[in-house]
Amino acid sequence: MGYEEERWKRWYVLRQRCDQTVQDYTTNSRRQALALGISLYDPQVFRKYTTGLQERINDELRLFGVHDIASASQTAVAIERKNKLSRGEKPSRESTEGLKKFKKNGSKKKGFSDPDLYCDHCKVTGHVKDRCWKLHPEMRSKKKDHRGKHTTTTTTTSAGSTSDAPTLIGRIDQADTSLSLMAMPKETSLCPSNSTDKREELFTFRVQVKNEVIDAIIDPGSQKNLISENLVQRLGLSTTPHPHPYPLGWINSNIEMKIDRQCKVKFAVTSVYIDEMMCEVVSLNICNLIFGSPYLWDRDATFFCRPQQYQFIKDGQKFLFTTEPLSTTVDLVTACQVKRMINACQKFDLLVIRPVIAKEANSKILSLACKKNTNDVAKLIGKHQDLFQEVRGLPPKRVVEHEIQLISDAPLPNLCMYRNSVVENEEIKRQVTELLESGSIKPSSSPCDYPNVLVPKKDGGWRMCIDYRALNKITIKNRYPLPRIDDLLDQLKHARYFTKLDLNSSYHQVQI
Repeated sequence: MGYEEERWKRWYVLRQRCDQTVQDYTTNSRRQALALGISLYDPQVFRKYTTGLQERINDELRLFGVHDIASASQTAVAIERKNKLSRGEKPSRESTEGLKKFKKNGSKKKGFSDPDLYCDHCKVTGHVKDRCWKLHPEMRSKKKDHRGKHTTTTTTTSAGSTSDAPTLIGRIDQADTSLSLMAMPKETSLCPSNSTDKREELFTFRVQVKNEVIDAIIDPGSQKNLISENLVQRLGLSTTPHPHPYPLGWINSNIEMKIDRQCKVKFAVTSVYIDEMMCEVVSLNICNLIFGSPYLWDRDATFFCRPQQYQFIKDGQKFLFTTEPLSTTVDLVTACQVKRMINACQKFDLLVIRPVIAKEANSKILSLACKKNTNDVAKLIGKHQDLFQEVRGLPPKRVVEHEIQLISDAPLPNLCMYRNSVVENEEIKRQVTELLESGSIKPSSSPCDYPNVLVPKKDGGWRMCIDYRALNKITIKNRYPLPRIDDLLDQLKHARYFTKLDLNSSYHQVQI
C-alpha cells in the first residue's frame, strides 16, 4: 500500500526540472501514467501535463491552441529548441564576418566546435541535431590510422555516395539512454495508404494434391509443416506414427494439441513445380496445408514484400510464386445448430435458401395471388378490430373467483432464481416489463418467492412459467368430479365452425 501511495505522490508532484528536456519530461509522464493506468486522452491529464512544463514554454504553448499531449509535446520540443538557439549572446561584427566567410568557403577547421550550440539527440554542446554524426554517420570527422592515412566510418564510392552493401546489425547488451525512441504521429508515411491491407495479408496460394486443388498458406512463423486432418482422410493419404510425439501450442499456451502422426505429401503447382514434404497431421480450419519454416529452409526461400512474391530454389533452379486469394465456401447449418447459435449469442446473420421459380409468368401470378390474399386478410382484420386489440389491465371479475387454500401453519416457500443465460435473462426482463405496463402484475413485497422458467413455443417464441411445485406441496387439493366427455361432445352437435387456435395469453385470464 505504501509503494502505491508513493507512486501516486510522484505523479501529483511531477514537474519539468530546470535541467530536464521536454522529451525526457514527456517520456517520464507517459511512463508514470501507464504504470498507474491513467488514460492519456483525459482532459485533466492534458492540463496537468501542460501545467508541469516550464513556465516560459507553457506561456508560448498557450498561443498554439493544442488539445492533446501528442501535439503539445511536439510543439513544446520546437519551442525549447528555439529558446536554446536564442539564449546565447549576439555575436560581434568580426565574428559575424568570420562566420560568413566560413560558410562561403564551405571549409571547417579540424576540432572546431561552438559551445553555444546544443544537440537535442546527444545531449551535448558543440553541434546541433542537423549535424549530429550519430544521426548522420557521413558527417563524422575523419580519423588517422597507424599509417597516417585518413579513414572514415562509412564506405563511399568515387561519386561520393554510400555503397549498396548492407549494414550488419550487432546484438544489444545494454540500453542506450541517449537514443530518443518515442513514437511521434506523422501525417505522411513511407508506405502508401492503399497498401495497409496488403501489409497484413497472409501469403496464400493453391496447390494440387492428387486430383484435388486445395488452399495453402506460407507461414514462416510456423515451426512445422502442417496438413489438415480432414484432407488426409478425404484423399486417403498414408500416415506414419510420429517418432517423437509432442504437444503443439498456438497463440494461447493453455490450448495444446498432441501431434502423433506424420504424412509425406507430394504436391504440384502447375506442371512446372512438383515437390514433396513431410507434414504434421493436425486439425486445421483456415486452410488445408501450411508451408512452415522447415520447408522454407530447405528451399532457401526469399520473400519480396511489395510485389507479394516468394522465391524457391530447387535443384539449382529458381521458381517464383505469387499470392492468390483463398476460395470461400458457404457452410449450411441445421435447425438444431441454428438454435444453439441463437442461444449462445444475440447478434447473428441468418440466410434461408429456398427454390426460385424460373418462369417469370409463374412468379407474376404468384405475386398477384399473394397481393390479393393480403388485401382480403387486411379487410377482414379491419372489420373485426376489437378482436385483435391488445388486452390491458386485469380481466373482469367472474362469478367464481380463484382462491388458493394452504395447509395451516405451513411455512411459506422462498426460493432463489434458476440460473439462466444472457438471452433468457433479457427475454424474462422484456416479458416482465410488458406485464407491468399492461397492468397484469404489480410489484409485490410478499415473503414468497418462486423461480420462473422459459418454455419454447411452437411459433419459436418463449412462454414464461412460474415454478409453483413448492407451493403445490402445501396446497389443499380441490377434489370434485369432472364433467363427462360424452356429454360435452353431445353439446357440439349443432356446431358448424371449429378452431384449433390457442389463446395468446390464457394464463392471464384468471385473477389470483
